[in-house]
Amino acid sequence: MDCNKTNLKTGSSGEDVKTIQTLLQKQGYYTGKIDGSFGTYTRQAVVEFQKKNKLLTDGIVGPVTCKRLQGTTNTTVKVDNGIYESIGHFMSTGCNKKGQCTSTFCAPHTIHQIAAKWDLEKYADEYRLAGWAGTTSSGTSHAGIETAFYQLGKVAGVKFKLTWKNLSDFGGTLREQMQNIGKILQDKNKCILWHDLYRLKYGHYEIVKLININTLIMLVLNSLGSKCTSTSFCGYDENRNCSTMASYCKGISQKSILIVEIVR
Repeated sequence: MDCNKTNLKTGSSGEDVKTIQTLLQKQGYYTGKIDGSFGTYTRQAVVEFQKKNKLLTDGIVGPVTCKRLQGTTNTTVKVDNGIYESIGHFMSTGCNKKGQCTSTFCAPHTIHQIAAKWDLEKYADEYRLAGWAGTTSSGTSHAGIETAFYQLGKVAGVKFKLTWKNLSDFGGTLREQMQNIGKILQDKNKCILWHDLYRLKYGHYEIVKLININTLIMLVLNSLGSKCTSTSFCGYDENRNCSTMASYCKGISQKSILIVEIVR
């Protein structure tokens, strides 16, 4: 691979993309398939690599990023600075992106956001997921979510290990709970689906992108907010106190946190 001629970005494909995916995987940035297709998760992995190496974070593998990838070894020890982030999720607004497609699609939307972490979003259209999950005007059951993940794994050629837990299972204090959840959040093979009583009024499923245990603030990819169309929501970034999220979780009578682990 000649880095001097390299210009790989979203939409690129071929053996050079496979090489980049392999290098990113070896260094702990990429967990998707080595398929030679430069998709959302490949781009997110490139951006994360560029951030860590203080390069231009444009998500494009040009000569500089390519040479740094080829010359970097996986010897860096990750420092626990109390900030835990899950990468690979949709950050642009609208249906099948950061926003949910209908007022009842919070569960399909959350599964769609989790699928994006592993570059599986092409299998995970919200309407398709809603059918698998049995989503109705009353919402989606935990059993429906489990069925949707089973069907998603079947069509995508992967398996998911699902474990429901209570917030209290993660520690005795809020800080301990959020730190332990954060470590799962940043695991490249795991993600978390939150079931909470949103605003202490509405049963809701959500994705948290980042937890800062220094401030006990989390970044929620809120799928609601203003509407983009007559039926779909734009979605927005919400900075939420961890204590507020804890109160939302306590409002659910079932286990409220689902750990989703991908098994290839």
